[in-house]
Amino acid sequence: MQNKKTVYTTGCFDILHKGHIKRLKKIKEVFPKHKLVIGLQQDKRIREGKGFDRPIENQDERMELVDSIKYVDFVFLCPLFQRKSVTLSILEVLRPDNFITVDKLWEKHKDKLKKTNTKLIFQRYYPYQSTTKIIDKIVTQKRLKTFIDIISKDKNPEPNPKVIMLVGLSGAGKTTISKTIQDQNPNYITLNRDLIESFFDDLISDDFLSNNRMVGKIRRQLVNNLLQKGYSLILDFCHVESHIRKHYEKLCKKHKSTLLKIYVTCDEAILMKRLNQRDTKTGKRFTKLYGFQKKIFTPDKFDFTVDTSQYLKTKEEQD
Repeated sequence: MQNKKTVYTTGCFDILHKGHIKRLKKIKEVFPKHKLVIGLQQDKRIREGKGFDRPIENQDERMELVDSIKYVDFVFLCPLFQRKSVTLSILEVLRPDNFITVDKLWEKHKDKLKKTNTKLIFQRYYPYQSTTKIIDKIVTQKRLKTFIDIISKDKNPEPNPKVIMLVGLSGAGKTTISKTIQDQNPNYITLNRDLIESFFDDLISDDFLSNNRMVGKIRRQLVNNLLQKGYSLILDFCHVESHIRKHYEKLCKKHKSTLLKIYVTCDEAILMKRLNQRDTKTGKRFTKLYGFQKKIFTPDKFDFTVDTSQYLKTKEEQD
């Protein structure tokens, strides 16, 4: 290797995917005359870093797959000792012209590479292309099927399923309305955020934006799959932005389902009182969410508008 121009990089390559291929292709495009050498992480190292259920494919399988990639000239298993030390030791032996990594921590070891005459190059990391995401997708699909089996039990598919979309800010009384509709239409399936979060809690991030994206993604898949099977639905979500509502309008059109949009509103003083009466953590969360939703709410043409103020006020007095 010392007499040839080489470029070295490492990786797990556990469930080989497009992101891996693009990464190696890019390296070869930048260094077309260099030999591309791959240091493959052993199973034990991956288990230590990613958990007992990884890797999905053992090191022999991964070696064979990586070796078959046309951009790769040589692949070997990395020895098992301290992570940074093992790479430094390999670099001292290989003395590649370039070492490519996505790990920014290598910036601290830059000086140690000088004695090997190796140039440190950072490659961009694409988080949306990862084995973890592939596994999550598989798990989510299996979970979706189980979830649909549970919520559709004792429900009958219809030739022309109907969708009732409730639209309104947090605390406006949408769930109260959905329960009333459900009582009168027992064949409908009600979908709401709490139901989805409770069933998919281990797949959903604590981060607000990530949580929103994941719940939204699961919700869209659920609606699509349930309508495909012919089930009528009550969508008990906020749907505050028109582009979100349009997405479900398209799904209804696709599945030839009748869509009824109901705008649920409530006097702000009553609404805020309701939010503040909830437990401290949840109350604060929803109060903050309400303010955010109020800013981004986009009006629309609704089939019905329901003001829950009087009902909620009366209910509160009775309680």
